[in-house]
Amino acid sequence: MEYSIANSFSKYPAGRFKTDGDYSGEHLREIIDPMLKGPEPVIIDITGTEGYGSSFLEEAFGGLVRAGWSLKDLQDKLEIKADDTTEFYKKLIWSYLKEESERCRKGA
Repeated sequence: MEYSIANSFSKYPAGRFKTDGDYSGEHLREIIDPMLKGPEPVIIDITGTEGYGSSFLEEAFGGLVRAGWSLKDLQDKLEIKADDTTEFYKKLIWSYLKEESERCRKGA
């Protein structure tokens, strides 16, 4: 299953929480989480937007770990599709996933 943030969510995603607006990281996480529960791998296409804030990405993706997903399960099931202009964000997403996994593992 492939989901394009720019085409299906917003070209201007922003904010951490739903109280920050309709296109927040929390809202995107609530879309991605059920997709991951399905049988298919999930490809999130991060190309085509006007950029991403760190709080948006941390909530959307780091929040998956807080929601109960293990880093291993996400590595097996989740793919982030990027191009030359969004490769930085792809690396940032995986760093948030790893950091949150480590934080949760330590019980912080």
